[in-house]
This record gives sequence, structure tokens and C-alpha cells, in this order.
Amino acid sequence: MLRAVKSLELPHGEVVAVQSWQGSLRGDGESAFIDWQEGPGLKPPRFSVSADLDGFYLWGEHGEGLSLEDEVLNTPAAMALAKALHAWAWFYDQACAACKSVKADMRMDWDQFNQTGMALAEMVKALLGESAVVFYEKAAWDAIRAVDEIRLVE
Repeated sequence: MLRAVKSLELPHGEVVAVQSWQGSLRGDGESAFIDWQEGPGLKPPRFSVSADLDGFYLWGEHGEGLSLEDEVLNTPAAMALAKALHAWAWFYDQACAACKSVKADMRMDWDQFNQTGMALAEMVKALLGESAVVFYEKAAWDAIRAVDEIRLVE
């Protein structure tokens, strides 16, 4: 049995298998060939974009906070996008601080905030490529969180 794997190397060094194939040698001599079949599905890297306190904005598969420019992709484009994401998340942080922990008192245009967040999540997806799975998740204090709480970014 032969096996081939397509993998994605993230800039911070982690290698993640995203697709696999299994093959069997068929025939003999000059007419031999490898019959490839797609192997079992492999789990692509998953990220979630969601504003949180202290300017955090990117989360790994297990809920760990990540820094786009330091831990995921260290490029000028990633640094510029990280700056925009941080500013967006910091706006949320400051709005939370201003309302003194009472969710109902929070004055914010949630539609605009979520449109901006979704646009930033789409940029993260474009930067990471097709192999990565990116979700946009509404912030915890979002007054309309229950509507489209988590969305897959395509």
C-alpha cells in the first residue's frame, strides 16, 4: 500500500496534513500503474475570528488566543491585517469597559461591528488560503449574538 499526503506548513513551523491518498500497484512490467484512492479525511487547521477583551481577536481550534503576525503568519500583509484586527477588537474592549459590565447598557452599532469583523475574517481566510478553515464568531456581549452567532468564512 502506498500513501501520499498533501500538507500545509504554517509559517511558525507546524505542519498540518490536509489531504491524503492511498494507492495500490496494479499490473506488471510496462503496463503497471498506481491506482490512487482518496484516503480518510484529514482535519484542516481551524481558526476563529472574534473580538474579546484586551484586544484579542484570533483563536485556535482549542480556544487558545493567537497572534496572527507572530504565531500564524509573519509577513508584512499579516502584520497590517493584525493591526486592523487588533484595532477592531480594542474598540470592543473599550466599549465593554465604558458600560461598566452591564451588557444591556452597551451602546454599539452591532450590525456595523459584525460587518467589519466578517470582512476582517474574510481577509484572514484569504491570507491563510483554501486549506485553512476560518469562522467568524460574534462577541460575547453582542446584543444580537443568537442570530448567526458563528459563520463559516468562505
